[in-house]
Amino acid sequence: MILFLDSNVTIGYVFNLDRWNTNAKHVMQCPNSKYYSENVLNETKKKIRIIDKKIFSGLLFISAEILRDRSIPDNLTLDDTIHFLYKNKLRILENYINKLFSENYWFDVSKEELSIKITEAANIFKQEYITNFQFLKSTLKKHTRTKNYDILTQKLLKKVHMEDVLIVLDAHDLCHYKNPMTLITSDSIEDRNQYIVKNTHIDAIKDLRDFYMQ
Repeated sequence: MILFLDSNVTIGYVFNLDRWNTNAKHVMQCPNSKYYSENVLNETKKKIRIIDKKIFSGLLFISAEILRDRSIPDNLTLDDTIHFLYKNKLRILENYINKLFSENYWFDVSKEELSIKITEAANIFKQEYITNFQFLKSTLKKHTRTKNYDILTQKLLKKVHMEDVLIVLDAHDLCHYKNPMTLITSDSIEDRNQYIVKNTHIDAIKDLRDFYMQ
């Protein structure tokens, strides 16, 4: 049985703090042949650009702003720093800041040291996701679909969003060459998935959640 990975699997694998990271790692450890497609790759790249802007650029902004803002005390507690994130509408960075304080056993820290550590955390974050993404591309086999499947597209659109339809069509097309095949996705709407299996050559759809404790 080959596996076709939806973009929530690839994105989950790329980012270590993603909610699906543990599940995605279990998928990647499966001995089965694993495929993805150009549409999955494009969605993954798009998400990488968005998250890089929010996390990497956000951490660098906070690192510089902590030194610049004179209203910030010379020594900061975790609560001070989290308050500063909320003030700047950067709540998305809260997990990184919590992790930074816990790893360094800080109760408080100088502005200068915190700025340095946040810059280091930003660089580590970027290097980690680049490494994970490169491994993903070197490990998965990419399938390129050459047919449009216009009739099937219209049928799938009755139950499936267009972005997901493109990926389902990629998986369906691959089944002409490689089968049996299971689509792995976190989109666990049962009637939707049953509809996809009924109307395509995809043999089964497995919930990404099922890979948690394997």
